[in-house]
Amino acid sequence: MEATYEANEPRFTIRIWLAIATAILVAGLLAGGLLFESIAPAGFAPLDGFAYFSVVYVFAQALERLMDPVTKVAEMPAQKASRALAQADLAVEAAEVADRANSTEETRSALFAKKADRASAAAVLDQHAARRGIAMWATASALAMAGAGSMGFLLLAGVGVADAPAWLDIFVTGLIVGAGTKPIHELIKRIEEKKSE
Repeated sequence: MEATYEANEPRFTIRIWLAIATAILVAGLLAGGLLFESIAPAGFAPLDGFAYFSVVYVFAQALERLMDPVTKVAEMPAQKASRALAQADLAVEAAEVADRANSTEETRSALFAKKADRASAAAVLDQHAARRGIAMWATASALAMAGAGSMGFLLLAGVGVADAPAWLDIFVTGLIVGAGTKPIHELIKRIEEKKSE
């Protein structure tokens, strides 16, 4: 069975996806700013005994759980591309066996074509992964900006940067929380290591 790439599937360049991500981030920043202005939440302060970054981690964890269903839907095109790549791998293996058994110009040409199909399928899978990564990060960051604005959870203010405009604080908070728990965990770990030195 030959792995093929559907010609009618849209091919977006990375620039278009970055433009889409930028639009999503701007929408998140606007939502966060409007919520911050309309709700006017009191400044967020964690309870005694809780570090500010532990709250950031919990916020990121909650956002990841919220994004789980969206992630599953976003992975569907990549699953199709992954199956096409697996089929292309099998086709290359079969062509290699045929070429080793009886190497002719025809078998070498078929092998070359199958390898080209495999490279194309791998490129499609890479494109899906890149698009999904950009879209999911931008969506998570935009939701985090809206959440930060609605709760008054301003990370820069929380760590002592008092002169930062609210919109910048909402943007930075959204980017950090939207990045997920792994980078936050690494940041917390490094801060704790610096404190213990």
